[in-house]
Amino acid sequence: MIHGDADPLVLPAAANDLVRKLRGAKLDLIPGMGHDLPLPLVERLVDDIERNAQRTSAW
Repeated sequence: MIHGDADPLVLPAAANDLVRKLRGAKLDLIPGMGHDLPLPLVERLVDDIERNAQRTSAW
C-alpha cells in the first residue's frame, strides 16, 4: 500500500489498520504526501508498484 502521511482525506491510521488486516500487505508511508500523486514521487511510486507486481508472481 502506498499512502501519504499528510493525507487529510484518508488518515494514515486507516492505512496502518488495513495493512494489519491484509495478509502479506506492506505499507510505504510517504512523508509529506497528501491525497495526491506528486510528480517528484513518480519514480518512487513506480518502484513500489513494480515491487508489488513482482511479489504477486510468487503466489
